[in-house]
Amino acid sequence: MEECSTNPADRMPNKHSLDITLEELVRTREEIKRARESAVQSWIDSMPSIDELESSRSVLSRTRNRVTMYTTAIASLCSLLNSTGRSIRHKQAEESNSKMAAAEMRQEAHRRREEMESLKVEMEEMGASRNKVKMKLQIKSQLLKALQLKLRAIDMEMEAVNESVDATLHQAKHLRADHKMIALSHEEYNVMCRRMEEEAAAASSRIVWWDGKRCAAADRKANALQRLQALQREREIAGVMSKEAHLEAGKKTKTKASPLQGKLKETEGYYQQPRRRARRQSSEKEVRKKQSILQKTRRFIMRKLKWFFN
Repeated sequence: MEECSTNPADRMPNKHSLDITLEELVRTREEIKRARESAVQSWIDSMPSIDELESSRSVLSRTRNRVTMYTTAIASLCSLLNSTGRSIRHKQAEESNSKMAAAEMRQEAHRRREEMESLKVEMEEMGASRNKVKMKLQIKSQLLKALQLKLRAIDMEMEAVNESVDATLHQAKHLRADHKMIALSHEEYNVMCRRMEEEAAAASSRIVWWDGKRCAAADRKANALQRLQALQREREIAGVMSKEAHLEAGKKTKTKASPLQGKLKETEGYYQQPRRRARRQSSEKEVRKKQSILQKTRRFIMRKLKWFFN
């Protein structure tokens, strides 16, 4: 105050500078006001952008949340897709294995069916061959019975021949042993001699005829025995063949215990027992027949020797 009061000359420049300063302050205030107004206007103008920005931020946050959710969903879906792919591949492998197993089972069933058909055909063939063998055995047994009857007839014929030969020899012995003295005339003696010669010739011819018949009967008997032995050998061979066929069939069907195998074994045993009995009986009959033939031949030779030496 002292300066202002003491120096009025300097008071004018200070006032001028103050005015200038005031003017500058006014201008500055106006500029600030304008700037404030422009800022307010720009803020007002930027309000929609702020709203848009806020909405964009909210959209972005929602989008980020959605992306996060989608990412987790995609991860779960990827894991589910991988597990589904693995399960699909596993199912495909199982399906291929099941198809291969089904194809193998079909092939095995087809092979078993073919084996069963072949076994059925073999069994039918075996049945047909067995029926043929049975028919042959029946025919052979009938032939055997016929030969046995023929042998019996030959034995009876030989016995009749031996009896007739014995009767003839006995008659000849009695004729030779009869030495009675009878008075005969010459004519009666000649007639008696001729009759004796005729009877001796007839007796010798009968002996020769009976010997020939006996030899023919012996030949027929030998032929019948040979045929009987051949039939017995054929029956034994047929029995062995049927037994081998049944054994082969049993080996083939060993893993399949079918009731048909038991029936075949029963029929085999059923047919083998009569064969064994028939073989034993035929061998015993053959021994008896051979012994009877030898005895008859021995007796016949002894009778001949006695007749010639007497």
